[in-house]
Amino acid sequence: MQGGVDDETPSTGRIPMSGRHGGDRDRRAELGFGAPPPTAARCRTPKWTRIEIRIDNRIDSEFRTLTSPNETWDPIERHINCLAHVINLATRKLISTYSKSPHFSSHDTTAHISDTSPGAARDPIGLVCAIAVKERSSSKRKQLFCEIQLRRSPVAAAKQMILDMKDVDTFAFEIPQEESGEKREKLEALRLKSDEWARVDLFPNLIACTEEAQHAFSSDLRSTLHLTIPALEKLHAQWKLASEEAKYSVFWPALEAAMEKVDEYYQKQRIQMHTFLRWV
Repeated sequence: MQGGVDDETPSTGRIPMSGRHGGDRDRRAELGFGAPPPTAARCRTPKWTRIEIRIDNRIDSEFRTLTSPNETWDPIERHINCLAHVINLATRKLISTYSKSPHFSSHDTTAHISDTSPGAARDPIGLVCAIAVKERSSSKRKQLFCEIQLRRSPVAAAKQMILDMKDVDTFAFEIPQEESGEKREKLEALRLKSDEWARVDLFPNLIACTEEAQHAFSSDLRSTLHLTIPALEKLHAQWKLASEEAKYSVFWPALEAAMEKVDEYYQKQRIQMHTFLRWV
């Protein structure tokens, strides 16, 4: 029935679910603001890639009854495929807006290296990734990177790229010694300057916000769907605060794009305050 509630269609609040994320599952999750009932399903997100939920349509029916009649509910506009992907999409938007360097491809082994010519706008994140590719290109270079780390701290366990960032610059300095001529010049061009390293040091702070938000509603033990909106609100607030700090000014366009992506999904779950209070 058009405009009504389809008892066969699983949904989450006002968000219809489809495909493998909302198929005929045995699990159910209550969209509540307290502890879920014992029969509620687990909201599982192994490796940040999946979420399997099936919502009782009675909740959706009651919600539409409580919603103001002046508000139009558009199922197409409100539709999302998977809540677990929201943080991932926002993170990708943040990274791709700031760093335009493509991923490494075996079909074109130089396409991932950003422009390092004089006067070009260098991409420090892309350069770090390019150095990581160089490090993993041969066993000799992997060994060199381990030796650099052990030279700094003999008792520490050596790590591989790009887990230990503090040794990347030393590695980028020493690998050109293997080569000569034009190849050596290209390797030396990958070395980051001090201001570029400052940006590389700041960028993980923004990524850490997304990791915290993702874990806020990822659990194998209990339903956490009701924590999605607070997690999105906190992530947006953290990025908004960062966008107002001068030290993050170089990331402002990327932060704006990422916040727009978060807001896009947040608006799909928006509940009017008078309705929200009746659900608490």
